[in-house]
Amino acid sequence: MAQVREYVITIPNTAGAFNVDLTILHGITVYDAWFIKTAGAGGAADTVTLSNQAGSAVSNAIDCNVADATVVRATTISDATYMVTAAQGLRAACNNGGAGVFGGTLTCIGIPTPTP
Repeated sequence: MAQVREYVITIPNTAGAFNVDLTILHGITVYDAWFIKTAGAGGAADTVTLSNQAGSAVSNAIDCNVADATVVRATTISDATYMVTAAQGLRAACNNGGAGVFGGTLTCIGIPTPTP
């Protein structure tokens, strides 16, 4: 039986829209995702979406306009894209709306798949 693994993407406090990629060595099936704010209060329109590096969203856009140390969970995981191959990799698709501070970590858990 496969073991559940945790994948963490550290997100810097950067302005505008940007991506932070995480290379994975095997395919995974994603079951949950959450954002932890680590850099002060957020601003309006700050969001992060877990996706693959091809740009297909795995989670909904998670609201990052929260206070420091707040944990915000994804409310949806797409059953069409939750299986991510190693070639696709994971991506935090970030949008810093321009006000406040953005940094944090995007964490997901998943089970390695037999397909690379």
